[in-house]
Amino acid sequence: ALSGCPTLSRVSVSSDNQAYSSFDGMLFSKDLSSLLSVPEGKGGVAQIPDLTTAVPARLFSQCAELSCVEVGEGSTAFASRNGVLYSKDMTTLLAHPVGAGSAIVVPEEVESIASGAFTGCTVTSLAVLGNVISVDSGAFDESAKSAVVALPAGADYDERKAVWEAAGFIKFAEPAVPGAPAVPPDS
Repeated sequence: ALSGCPTLSRVSVSSDNQAYSSFDGMLFSKDLSSLLSVPEGKGGVAQIPDLTTAVPARLFSQCAELSCVEVGEGSTAFASRNGVLYSKDMTTLLAHPVGAGSAIVVPEEVESIASGAFTGCTVTSLAVLGNVISVDSGAFDESAKSAVVALPAGADYDERKAVWEAAGFIKFAEPAVPGAPAVPPDS
């Protein structure tokens, strides 16, 4: 009922409502355990309550002005860093807000990218700092797969690159080889 309304920026639910509640202008289940809808016009920061345990990433995909998702230290399900939503242990990247920029840094702890994590995002580059072992087939829009992926050098480089190739990425910034001379671009 709330989709297709790009100027809607807040939802308010009466405290008397038996099924739903609102928090930070978003629609939740009554007990705040599940995020149900994010208005397309929501901008800035989306605050996720500590009680929330279910946040479908696709809910952020239409929010072009949303640049940050934050959760409190008391959350048992989620963590946030630099405005991006992760599993509590930081091993799964769950949602990158559409308005958070196109140059993505995937922290060292991340091992998997969840379905819908980058839906709606413009992605120009991915700097993957650690060892991502799985990328869900629905994590990125097709247009994002033209982004350049930079992986750290190491003995298992080819295996890590294969994970991103299986996800549909074809452009890679090859890691620098220690001791190799830097060659400036042609003028």
